[in-house]
Amino acid sequence: MTDDEKNSEKEQDLPEKTQGEPEEEEDTSTKGGVSIEPDILKQLPPEARSIVDVALTMFRGPHPHPLLGKITEDHISKVLDDVGKENERNFELRKSARVYGVIYTLIAVAVFVFVTIYLSGTDSELYKDILSHLIAIVGGLGGGVGIKVYIDRRRGK
Repeated sequence: MTDDEKNSEKEQDLPEKTQGEPEEEEDTSTKGGVSIEPDILKQLPPEARSIVDVALTMFRGPHPHPLLGKITEDHISKVLDDVGKENERNFELRKSARVYGVIYTLIAVAVFVFVTIYLSGTDSELYKDILSHLIAIVGGLGGGVGIKVYIDRRRGK
């Protein structure tokens, strides 16, 4: 088969244009920043042109999620209400955590005062030993918390 015969077969496969109907072809020559000469696109058969069209639209960038077009004002107000409720819950949680922290601190101070009053008069060696261990534990906890705060600040949290 010669080149002329192949070209004539391709021309026969293409749909014929009727007179009076304007050609409604989309300009795909610059989709997504990729430029293709319009003459080259016109020379392609319709199947290949649609494949090139799809390939060019892939380079256009991120496509919006299909549900974004279906969101209404009711959905937005419901999300805002839920966020408000979540903020209230977080506030209550932080408030109760502070209250428990104060209670635990008061209990620790009360135990320390009781141990100090009781043991300082009866067994001062045991009191000194307990006090040195408590200072070491509190110092270790403070150092660990200080290191964690330092690391978090360096990370930008």
